Amino acid sequence: MSVRQKALKLTGVKGKVKWLTSNKKVATVSSKGVVKAVKAGTVKITAKVGKKKYTCKITVKAVKKATIKKNTKKLCQNLLHCRRVH
Repeated sequence: MSVRQKALKLTGVKGKVKWLTSNKKVATVSSKGVVKAVKAGTVKITAKVGKKKYTCKITVKAVKKATIKKNTKKLCQNLLHCRRVH
């Protein structure tokens, strides 16, 4: 199972939090701190509260695409054919 988004939480601070990403091509972050993966790479998510900054380094890994082997593909075709005939 792959996780495409995760909510970050900043605790122990007072004031409004502004979320920033160092690379929008790798991950985006909403105003509520929800980080969404875009593509593989490393990104820094920064939370700014007043003059203070808190940084989180995130690595987004590539998800391998599913491949269908020839035998599996043939089996699927046979099953579909059987369903159509009966």
